[in-house]
Amino acid sequence: METEHPKPRCVPAREAAALLEEQQASGLSIAAFAKSKNVAAWSLYNARTRARKEVQTSFSEVAIVSERHESPVDPIEIALPSGLTLRVRSDFDEVALRRLLGVLATC
Repeated sequence: METEHPKPRCVPAREAAALLEEQQASGLSIAAFAKSKNVAAWSLYNARTRARKEVQTSFSEVAIVSERHESPVDPIEIALPSGLTLRVRSDFDEVALRRLLGVLATC
């Protein structure tokens, strides 16, 4: 006769976010960590998705450091909320810059 395992519990978003931090430090996969805590894995996956969306929207504030352009290749400085300053040539490739910002948003 098999022992019944209790049904994994659903956790509120705030608790899931805290558990997600614990999971990252544990080195376990989300599924394995959730199982060890008897938590529904989808709760942690949802918390991870919310956290990633918050990081992506953190690029909404951009400060223009300087508008003076002496030549078409003078750099434009973009000060990100994280404190990182990005310098790009004024004749930048828009698609490449969007890709770079997308990569930085995931860090």
